[in-house]
Amino acid sequence: MTSSTSAHDREPGDTEAEIDALEHEFVRFFARARAMWKTAATEIEPELQPVGYKLLVNLHRDGPRRAGDLAAATETDKSVVSRQLRFLESRGLVEGMPDPDDGRSRIYAATPEASARLDATGSRLRARQHGWLAEWEGDRVRTLTALLAELNTGLDELARPTEPAAERAERTTDRPGTATVHED
Repeated sequence: MTSSTSAHDREPGDTEAEIDALEHEFVRFFARARAMWKTAATEIEPELQPVGYKLLVNLHRDGPRRAGDLAAATETDKSVVSRQLRFLESRGLVEGMPDPDDGRSRIYAATPEASARLDATGSRLRARQHGWLAEWEGDRVRTLTALLAELNTGLDELARPTEPAAERAERTTDRPGTATVHED
């Protein structure tokens, strides 16, 4: 906000209208982001879905990992990760290998071909973004980055469980004379 008006000086309802406007802009932003991911995915492989692109980018950026770890890192359902990894493997974009620590498990890695395609696609996307962001005046990019970082930190706080799972499990364990409470 560029105004020096504090939250306490606003008229009732201003904050609600501002939050509504922010939510509207988030919807627009995420729609644009999904469209960009879809375009990037199809540049990598014509039938690649955006979620597959997200997984491939994660493997490329963060290195090999198990499917379950990839699901957790990307907050994606394990069954979706499994299907996408099979697709990526069938296209030569991901390689699965036995986990040396657990023979029942597999570790997945982006192939050199996938890395080359991701680098090329990423360069094109960054060039487009740099083109229009370069037109912004002053330190607007730095300000937006700082505000997004602050927002993400706040959202991380909101996403944390309010009660540790171990405490909840202890509280809900059957004890003589008590009933089990399930609050899921």
